[in-house]
Amino acid sequence: MSDELSGYYDPYPHPPLSAPLCVIGMAGAEAHTIAYQLASMTGQPLVELDAQVAHQAGCSLASLYEQRGPGAWRALELRELKRALTSGRPSIISLGDGALLSQEARSLRQKHARLICIERPLREL
Repeated sequence: MSDELSGYYDPYPHPPLSAPLCVIGMAGAEAHTIAYQLASMTGQPLVELDAQVAHQAGCSLASLYEQRGPGAWRALELRELKRALTSGRPSIISLGDGALLSQEARSLRQKHARLICIERPLREL
């Protein structure tokens, strides 16, 4: 350690991530808020998967669902999940509550990232 840093204490160190962290929870469990806080704490980029899907679709998620159906939504969601997981830089990925419905999505997540599942008692949702 150099002399100029000796005695330096960082009260908010950014722990290094070796792999992306996926955050998921039921609607109302505040998984997106927790993902945002984790990104702030670690200094890692935040990927909001639903926002990425809407951006790539060029419309809102509701419009995507109505105009192209749930299959198109899930296919685009899987493509964006692959992109986020294989970008080469660890990040915090906020998943929609149905993002891991397919076996392919679960396998990708298991291979490339750790999972944090936010649980809340139903009476609190």
